[in-house]
Amino acid sequence: MLYTLYDYLCRMTHQEINKLRDIINARIVSTEQDIIELKELVKRSPLDASIGRISRMDAINNKTINEAALRDKEQQLKKLTRALKNTK
Repeated sequence: MLYTLYDYLCRMTHQEINKLRDIINARIVSTEQDIIELKELVKRSPLDASIGRISRMDAINNKTINEAALRDKEQQLKKLTRALKNTK
């Protein structure tokens, strides 16, 4: 049988729900910090002409990886926010 979040919340005590909220809030704060760091990595200054071709390709690859990680963290933040809202 599949249980929803609502089913679990109905069976939890107020103390357990508060602990769950604290955990979700801590994860939200951590995720927000990760997003700030990733945004800084993504918006790095453009490369100048003196950099080599391999280094330029590596920088482009790193930027692509960081952009994907940023999208994942933003999705995670939305899910955590939704989960926190559902515990109220």
